[in-house]
Amino acid sequence: MATAEMVRKSKTATEFALDQMLDDNGTAIEFLRDAVTENRELRYEEIHFLRSKLGWSDVDISTERRNMFHVLRNERIAGTTDDRNKQQSEAEKASQLNASEGAKLDAKIQELTAKRNQLERDARLASQRLDDMNAAVAELRKLAPKYRVQEYNERRSIIGQGIGAKCLALEGEVRHLEQLVHLDINSPGAMEHIAIYHGDCITIDPLYRTRRVDGGAWMERVSELQREVAKLKPEAATLRQQYDSELKELESLLDYWIE
Repeated sequence: MATAEMVRKSKTATEFALDQMLDDNGTAIEFLRDAVTENRELRYEEIHFLRSKLGWSDVDISTERRNMFHVLRNERIAGTTDDRNKQQSEAEKASQLNASEGAKLDAKIQELTAKRNQLERDARLASQRLDDMNAAVAELRKLAPKYRVQEYNERRSIIGQGIGAKCLALEGEVRHLEQLVHLDINSPGAMEHIAIYHGDCITIDPLYRTRRVDGGAWMERVSELQREVAKLKPEAATLRQQYDSELKELESLLDYWIE
């Protein structure tokens, strides 16, 4: 009887110690969870509890706090059993839908791709056909009767010496003025270029007796040039249109073999 009573009392003490250990560990988990959730350091009394009750070192506390961070993170991701069951159902439905509709979409993509390729081929062939036709027209014009070619050359020369010369001269003038407007006066050769066409914008340094561009005078000249460009550009465009129109009309002389 005495031995049985001692065993009973020993079991009770063991169970009590186990319960106490579980309680202490539960308290430690609460401390760690609160600290991580609130994004704060463990308080003094919490650290004292972990050291005195569980015998944790500073390294143990740091490790367990880090582990708790990962626990909470993965808990949020893992969700509840219900959450996982619902997600499993959604994943199965999505997989089934992908299997059934994906094949249909693939077929549709293939169909549309084939149509696109056909359109590209049609456009390419049509463009090539047009190029061939224009090349044939050019060859037929070269084969026009000599009297037509002679008349074409004579009239083209007259047009070139008249409106053609005016057009090319005016376009050249516009290009030249635009180059001056955008000229960097510090670039190599700029001063020499300005000296040739706008020598009044060049001054002589009285101290060093060297030439330089008068910045103020040149800026005023640039403004004048910009106004001139704005005036001449429309005139040049009109002349170009007339010139091209006359040349286009003249080509009819070479269209002897062309319908």
